[in-house]
Amino acid sequence: MPSKKPTDWGRGTDAELAPLMRLVDFALIYLALWLPTLARGEVWDQKSWIAATLAAILFLLIAQSLQLYESSRAVRLKRLVVRAWTGWFGVIPILLFVAFISKSSEEYSRVTITSWFVIAPFFITIWRTGITLFLRELRSRGYNTRSAAIIGMTSLGEQLAQQMKDVPSFGLQIHGFFDDRTEERCHPIPDSLGRRIGTLQDAIDAARSGDVDLIYIAFPLRAEPRINELLRQLSDTTASVYLAADFFAFDLMHARWGTLGDVPIVSLRETPFLRCRRMAQAGSKTSSWDRSFC
Repeated sequence: MPSKKPTDWGRGTDAELAPLMRLVDFALIYLALWLPTLARGEVWDQKSWIAATLAAILFLLIAQSLQLYESSRAVRLKRLVVRAWTGWFGVIPILLFVAFISKSSEEYSRVTITSWFVIAPFFITIWRTGITLFLRELRSRGYNTRSAAIIGMTSLGEQLAQQMKDVPSFGLQIHGFFDDRTEERCHPIPDSLGRRIGTLQDAIDAARSGDVDLIYIAFPLRAEPRINELLRQLSDTTASVYLAADFFAFDLMHARWGTLGDVPIVSLRETPFLRCRRMAQAGSKTSSWDRSFC
């Protein structure tokens, strides 16, 4: 039997937290400058507002390019921290350059600015670590989970399932395995990790009905025609699709690399419409309820 269906809250994407993440990062950068300004008895004036605002905007832009606001469900905490520090230290030379060009560097206290440069990444790191650990604890308790289907009963598919089982903080519930091949041609999967519950068409139908949120393709590279056909049929679904295989035969111009624990994956298509789908489904249910009283 497939695993229990995730809760309604769990079906939301981590990207839904991105606005909150940006807002808190923005506020922490202001706070990191305000504290040393206050400690030195200086006045928070227009130039402080300008410096903090410019730094916050630059950090958000750089952090976005470093995928700091993408889903961190299966990303190691160390990698998130490195992205945050990299983003901030990308801001510093730009600020110094702007201050040099505008001939305004003498208007700022070197002690205050240096303290700001040091304090800000620590604030962001503490915040990021705290929210990440909080979300992972919730997922390990069964909240904020998502349903994952594995296409291909292969050794790679077994590794993916093992990672999902071994690390409950990923919040990934195994919906089941899907494969068109006969049992003799399939890699044996332990019952503890799941079992085959259908064909590739069943996986497509499950994605279209919203029963699965993520699809991991674990076919070997020689199955490229089947993978391409599968991607074509999944293009009208709201499921996010990931490929765990040899990647060099595919067009990766719009893809993003990632990992599920120790297994490398590449995102071929991530849906931004999961929240809209849930709202549409809720509206459909409401309409059906209203019609029942007509």
